[in-house]
Amino acid sequence: MKKNLLFVFTMLCALSFFTACSDDDNSEPEVPVLLKGVTDYKSENLQLTYGGSVMPGKVVSFSTTDGKTASLSMQGTLDLSALMPTKTSALVNLAPGVIPGETTTVIDNIVLTQVGNKYTFEGSDSNNGREIAYSGEVDSTSLKLNLDVKFPKNDLQGTWNLTPLKIEADESYSAEPVYAVWDADKKFDVFIPLDPQVLMTLALRMDILGGASVEQLLMGVLKDVTFKEDGNIVATYSEGSNIQNPQWTSSPLNIAQYKIDNNKILVFLNIDMVLANIQTKAGIADLPASVLEGIMANVVPMLSQGIPLAYRLNEGKLTVYADTELIMKLMQVFLPLLQDENIINMIMESIKKDPSFGSMAPMVQGMLEQLPAVLASTKTLELGLNLEK
Repeated sequence: MKKNLLFVFTMLCALSFFTACSDDDNSEPEVPVLLKGVTDYKSENLQLTYGGSVMPGKVVSFSTTDGKTASLSMQGTLDLSALMPTKTSALVNLAPGVIPGETTTVIDNIVLTQVGNKYTFEGSDSNNGREIAYSGEVDSTSLKLNLDVKFPKNDLQGTWNLTPLKIEADESYSAEPVYAVWDADKKFDVFIPLDPQVLMTLALRMDILGGASVEQLLMGVLKDVTFKEDGNIVATYSEGSNIQNPQWTSSPLNIAQYKIDNNKILVFLNIDMVLANIQTKAGIADLPASVLEGIMANVVPMLSQGIPLAYRLNEGKLTVYADTELIMKLMQVFLPLLQDENIINMIMESIKKDPSFGSMAPMVQGMLEQLPAVLASTKTLELGLNLEK
């Protein structure tokens, strides 16, 4: 009996040993998870393209826990140090995001493929009617992310030409590229009382440079505007130095984007690209405190929320304009500059030195002094562009 028990015990131990060996042989070695947790990529560590063109000024967070699936979170960054040296840190919540109208875009359940010490991925994401096709690769030092975006078709998509200036034989204007309306109860009193609408119309049509008016000069620097399917706005323009002989070129992709919301065109500007295309960057840190506070409170938030422009469509004609609400908000911010004695003196000195406008200095000074009262009585103030297919 003892021998039988000993035999059974020995066989059980042997079976356990061989079973354990068999389990070890069939199990796959555990693959270490790369980049476990959340990793942020920006600046030189991020290669982000939108519609095939580079998009700077963004930050993308890559997150994975198991190395099999991941999440991407995309935001913009706003570095005000170029304009305001006291603002040295990047502001995320005030910056426009990657996708127009989305301050933050999150894509979950991204399937990862490990290739050596990096992950590759591709897929699509749908939200609010827009479609994102994405692909990329990531390792511990850099993230490459390519995005192709499509928004639902809207009435703005396509190319709109600047409406040409048309002057009839009787010198009446039948078409103009600039749309301007100013209805106020109070008039400007410059030599004679002038209605604000009349004054603005005269300013647009008056010869100011080489016998050309503001509207004629505009036709020499802007040809058309295209609203693209991916939310980009592209303008065909020419440098101001070539007004007499325009050399047309297209503005860069991803410098301006748009989204239609509540009958408004929300325009989003990529500040990094805007500053990169401006040769001279004037600082604003030395502006009066009240103006600086107004910029931070009323202007900077528009970068992420979008600059709200009104528009009207009618039989192949499009008018895009800043409406009364927007203009008055901006005037509240910047009007103190036109009431600052030093700034007024600088403007007057500049006008007096100009042979074409020197004689108008007293009138301009009177208008600046009366501007706050006229604005206070304003019922409608709209300014924009007339475009057509």
